[in-house]
Amino acid sequence: MFYDDDIKLKIAKSIGEPISSNLPVPVEITEVANIDTAEVGEKVYRWKGVDDAADVVLDIAQDGSLTEIKREPIGDTLLNFKGLNSKKEHVLMDQILAASDNVKVLARRKASIIRSMDKKEVYAVIQGVKNASALGNSDGDILPKDNGGEGSVIGCNEIVPESADDIYDVIMAMKHKIEDYGDNYVLLAGSTVKERIDNYSKDNAVSHNYNVDLNEMLRQKGIEVMKIYGKFSEDSSETEVEKRIMEKEDMILLAKNSRIDEGKPITFVRRKISAQLAELMGAEVDNAYRLTLADGAPVIVAGNNTFGYSVWGYESLVMFINNPYAIAYADCSNIL
Repeated sequence: MFYDDDIKLKIAKSIGEPISSNLPVPVEITEVANIDTAEVGEKVYRWKGVDDAADVVLDIAQDGSLTEIKREPIGDTLLNFKGLNSKKEHVLMDQILAASDNVKVLARRKASIIRSMDKKEVYAVIQGVKNASALGNSDGDILPKDNGGEGSVIGCNEIVPESADDIYDVIMAMKHKIEDYGDNYVLLAGSTVKERIDNYSKDNAVSHNYNVDLNEMLRQKGIEVMKIYGKFSEDSSETEVEKRIMEKEDMILLAKNSRIDEGKPITFVRRKISAQLAELMGAEVDNAYRLTLADGAPVIVAGNNTFGYSVWGYESLVMFINNPYAIAYADCSNIL
C-alpha cells in the first residue's frame, strides 16, 4: 500500500502545477478577454458593467452554448462557475517503473492535459461567439430580440460575405460594424483565412497596380491578425472525430478597447483552488487554478491487460460575452 501511495503522490506532484505560472491562460484568450480570478469558495462571479446599452451578458458553457443573464442596472450581475475537465490521460505502470527518469514520462502527460484544456477553453469562447452571432439578423445588425418581457437580447454582429467580395471586403465590413463600440482590433483567423491573407498580394498582383500586402494594410488600420488552429478530442479512447478549435474558413474580429464597457468584450475568470486541495495535489498554492487528479489505484487501460494510472485536469471557471457590440463574425467558406 505504501508503494502504491508513493507512486500516486509522485504523479500528483509532477503534474499538479501549471506549466507556467506566468501564463495561466491560453495566449488566444489573453488577447480577446479580460482575465480575472476568484477567491476560494466563491459561488458566483460579480460583474459590474459601466453601460446599460446591452441588457444582457451572454454566459458561455463548456460546449459554447449560451445562457442569457439579465444585466442589473444597479448592483452586480451574478454568474455561476462551471466545471471544465480534460479527457483522461494514462501513465502506464511499465513507463513509470522502467524509465530511468520517470519525471519526463509524467511531464509529457502533464503537457498533454494542459494543452487539451487550453484548447477546450479557446474552442468554447469561439463557439460562444458563433452562437451569439446567430442572435443578429442576416444583414449583420445586432437587433433587440424579445426576451419574455425581461429586456432585450443582443447578439454579436454576423457578416455574410457576398460572392463578389474578397477577404479584404469582409474584414472591412466587420470593422465598420464594430468601430463605433471600440478600437484596437484583433482578428482571429482560421487557417484558410490566414493563408488567403498571406497570399493576398500574389492573388491580386495582376489586377492591382499598388501595394496590396494585406497584413500591412490591416496593421495600418489597427488590426492584429492571430491564426487559430489545432484539433482536440474529448473521448478518452480518442475514437471520436476530432474537433477543430476554429473552422478553417471562419474569422472573428474583436475591438479590445471598448467604448461602452470596461476593457475587452469577453471576460474569462478562473476560481482558485483551496490550499488543502492544492497541497494534496502537490501544487503551489499561489498558482493553483487547475487540479490534475490521479486515480488512487492502477486501472486497466484500453480494455487489455495493460495497467496504469488515469489522470485528468479540472478547473472551475466563468466565461461570458459582456460587450457583443464589439464583436463581429464571418463564415467565408463561400468566397475562399
